[in-house]
Amino acid sequence: MKTKVIFVMSVLLSAGLLFAQSNSSSIEQIGNGNEATAEQAGSENTSIQFQSRGFFNPNANNNAFVTQVGSDNFAIQGQAGAQNEATAIQDGSRNEAYQGQLGRSNTAKISHTYNGSKAYRSLHLQGQLGNGNNASANVSSRGNFGMQAQSGRNNDTRIRQGNRRNSAITFQNGRGNIAYSNQYNLDGPFGLNALTVNQNGRRNKTKILQKGFSNNADVNQLGRNNVVRDDPTDPWSPGIDQRGDFNNADIDQIGRRNYGLIGQTGNQNVGVIYSNGRDHSGTITQTGGMNEAIITQNN
Repeated sequence: MKTKVIFVMSVLLSAGLLFAQSNSSSIEQIGNGNEATAEQAGSENTSIQFQSRGFFNPNANNNAFVTQVGSDNFAIQGQAGAQNEATAIQDGSRNEAYQGQLGRSNTAKISHTYNGSKAYRSLHLQGQLGNGNNASANVSSRGNFGMQAQSGRNNDTRIRQGNRRNSAITFQNGRGNIAYSNQYNLDGPFGLNALTVNQNGRRNKTKILQKGFSNNADVNQLGRNNVVRDDPTDPWSPGIDQRGDFNNADIDQIGRRNYGLIGQTGNQNVGVIYSNGRDHSGTITQTGGMNEAIITQNN
């Protein structure tokens, strides 16, 4: 059995004296070729990692990595299967990261730090069941929450959150679904933006961008090849783009090859698109305040 475990307990120089800090880390491995690393600098950080082979394959070759800088951070990572990769990076205090993987060749990463900015009191959870799924969360500032769950194959979901108290939730079931989300506030410390994406089927695509305060976006897609993007070929092209405060966007697409786009600039706008069937296209663009637009399509 080839097992490599690197365990690092760090010390911190404070007030001119060197203290041994009470960080805690545990690693448990079952199978062959697993690799786990824990690096902690600061105090009262905790990391727990578990790796196990698949049911019929003794060669697991899972890879897990945790690095924590600061105080009172908590990370748990569990892997069962083969060739999975999980990474948790936390810089700040009182952050929590939870990741679970069951299957093969899944990749998950939570970063409670972004471009050198620290994170505080943020919580993110990522779960993967299947093969070849990818999930990532990049977070800075305070009090942000994210949850991403994937079941199936080759799904991709990404969250980026800045400012304070944003919430992002993504569920994907099927194959080849993609959901990218980005929310922050340029004009103040608080975001309070919220989004939910639920995709069930194959090759559905969603991109949400929210800049401002207390915006809300919901996307529900059931079927195949449904798209919520300005440019279906560009993964960074937002299909819901809200810039301002207290805007609300909701897109529900059931069927195949439906296309939805909502762009709202201003405050207290409402946009809703509901498409049931095939080959529908709906676009809402609103500039100003207190506008309301609803599109309903069936065949």
